[in-house]
Amino acid sequence: MTKPKTRAQLRAEESNENIRRLAAQLGARIGTSGLQVFGGQVREAYTSRLVWPGAYRIYNDMRRRVPTLAALFNIVNWLAAGVTWKFEAASDAPDDDRAAEFGNQVLEDMSGAWGQTVEDALTGMPFGWAWQEVIYGKRERGWTSPSGEAWPTRHNDGALGWAAIEHRAQSSWHRWDMDDASGKLRGMVQNDPPNPMVTIPLKQSVHFTPLRDGSNPEGRCLLESSYEAYYNQRGFWIVLGVGMERSLVGFPVFRAVEVTPAPGDKAVIEEAVKQMLASMENSYLFLPPGLEFSLESVSNPNASSIMDAIKYCDVLMLRTALAQFITLGSDSGSWALGSDQSALFIMAVNGILNNFAATINAGAGRRLFEVNAARFPGMTAPPRLVQSGVHKSVALGA
Repeated sequence: MTKPKTRAQLRAEESNENIRRLAAQLGARIGTSGLQVFGGQVREAYTSRLVWPGAYRIYNDMRRRVPTLAALFNIVNWLAAGVTWKFEAASDAPDDDRAAEFGNQVLEDMSGAWGQTVEDALTGMPFGWAWQEVIYGKRERGWTSPSGEAWPTRHNDGALGWAAIEHRAQSSWHRWDMDDASGKLRGMVQNDPPNPMVTIPLKQSVHFTPLRDGSNPEGRCLLESSYEAYYNQRGFWIVLGVGMERSLVGFPVFRAVEVTPAPGDKAVIEEAVKQMLASMENSYLFLPPGLEFSLESVSNPNASSIMDAIKYCDVLMLRTALAQFITLGSDSGSWALGSDQSALFIMAVNGILNNFAATINAGAGRRLFEVNAARFPGMTAPPRLVQSGVHKSVALGA
């Protein structure tokens, strides 16, 4: 005879049934991410010029050509180089400590220095995102990867570790591999001729976006808001250069000796201009018969205004990264104000490094300890990767 259920058991069954019913009702996805993506290309930028893959050429030009932006990214990399990283145990339990020690051994065992991995991830600042492929290896002396590369691990316990975390250049991006139903990212399609096109799955990668933009895999690029200032500044430099050249050298004027120019005089003048440009190197100018040449004096009264506009564009580009203190001292500025601005900048750098640590912990770090969980049966939670942080005394000596 079946024993009657107690009131507590009946309440528990009713509660479980309610939970199952609510899960069925509320667990179904209704809306979408709303991300504008077509054929693996995201269309969220405010101008078509900043849509990938064309955006790579512009962002790469900005980070390499503009001195203030190059200084910004150099400072971030130099500050990050002084930071120490380690796995921190979840508790004082013995297996938690052993798991953290194992994680720190993995960092030491990688074929590339961990600092290089961080520097590669920080390319996500100028480009909005960075992609790194995690190469796993067996911690066994003499172990060779399927591609034939030897991993000189210092340990011989047979555990699975990170042989390397390799950067995949943004220039090799072809498109995103997105799930059509959920809109979630599944991987990156890489096109790097003459190598075959491949899809690198997200579960085997570190996909880092320093500034999130909802579900956009490209994040919110730091340089996107600086593009207009960069574009205008390039025009100002051209105007300033032309104006200074004409002011210092003069404006070249050619006059035909004859009252009525001959039909071929245009070609003769064009040839003379070529000779004039070459004369900067040859120290002389040959004029064909029938032409006179002179340099007319030209003033450049607006040069200082153009230079002020160029400097203002520098400030605008740096302001999006809280790094406008870099321009202090070029003319005049308050040290106290610069000190306050640098403190905000250091907070931003620490936030970016913490974001990278969180990306590792949520993905590659979690998988690392999941596959090796049997070695730490008493582990209460996976260790967390943490960074020591950038301190104020490093930046401006304050």
